Amino acid sequence: MDVRGLGYELYKTPLSDMPVVLEYGLAMDGLPEAVCGTGDNFEMDHAATAYNVVDMESYALAMIAMKENIPFLCLKYISDGADDDAAEDWTVQVHKAAVAYGDILKLKVKTPAE
Repeated sequence: MDVRGLGYELYKTPLSDMPVVLEYGLAMDGLPEAVCGTGDNFEMDHAATAYNVVDMESYALAMIAMKENIPFLCLKYISDGADDDAAEDWTVQVHKAAVAYGDILKLKVKTPAE
């Protein structure tokens, strides 16, 4: 969120007491951790340095989990480069993501070729 024109710091949600960066959730052995940015638009030109990846829903889910003291783990598969090729990249990567998540969660995931 960017409402600096109203006097708020970059990424701060107006009228919210929640921090800009939520430090809440579980870690999973063997997987890297990152700062996940959020927004209400399809990011096409990622240039921010405050976060490593982008996901539209993760912040809201983490916030509710934190407020309700619910364990939270979010796995993010980087599906595209947030550039002009994002839509095409996603159609290829979504199948690879299913297999990767299956491996992480110890599930057998069938690929389109199977």
